[in-house]
Amino acid sequence: MPARRGVRQLADRMAGKKDDKPFNDMVKNLLTWAIIAVVLLSIFNHYATVGSTPDALTYSEFLNDVRNGTVTQVHIESSLNGNKISGRGVNGKDFSTFGPPDPKLVDELVENKTRSKSPPSRRPSVPWWSN
Repeated sequence: MPARRGVRQLADRMAGKKDDKPFNDMVKNLLTWAIIAVVLLSIFNHYATVGSTPDALTYSEFLNDVRNGTVTQVHIESSLNGNKISGRGVNGKDFSTFGPPDPKLVDELVENKTRSKSPPSRRPSVPWWSN
């Protein structure tokens, strides 16, 4: 039987038929390595974002950083107790702090050209007839 297989391969080569086995092996190898790369990248991205926690600053440190120009953007969430402030410095590090209700904070941010974002207040509005 082995001789018959060799004769068939020789006949196929003479007829111009190509052997697709090397091409199929290359495609299988490429797909295997692509899947491995995708899995490794997804694992790396997951652990790269999990470990980054913002630095906790005191409110005084935050104000000093704003005045020194080392704060690029802030996000302020106001409540009756005070302001929950998070943001990013010029070095790319995130920070968070909590401060008292400060009516001059927005002026300070504008004066130092710091981008700020704040969601609408969640305080319930008081109807005009209840006054």
